[in-house]
Amino acid sequence: MSRVLIADAITHLEDLLEALTNAYWETSEIHRKDCVFDLVTVIYGELNELAKLSYADHEMTYEPITAAFHSSETNLRTIRNNIDTWFPRNATATQLQRSIPPVNALFEFV
Repeated sequence: MSRVLIADAITHLEDLLEALTNAYWETSEIHRKDCVFDLVTVIYGELNELAKLSYADHEMTYEPITAAFHSSETNLRTIRNNIDTWFPRNATATQLQRSIPPVNALFEFV
């Protein structure tokens, strides 16, 4: 298990949030939108809690804060496994493929 700083975790979460926002608008099926929206909501909550930390804390090792983040790994895995079929736009698929692995690594600490 490698050490991830809070500052790096914030960057990874923000990158995934941007990709998921694009993905939300590109999918039309309601169950897909629900899956993406649930993950967007969880990431916003986690980022909101991380924003409460002082700047000096950003050099500390990251540990997930919210209970919802702890349980969101299933949605992240579902999206990761269905990128090619759910999101046909190449730019969005590439953005998701690039931004999911660093966030997935954050679950090593759960």
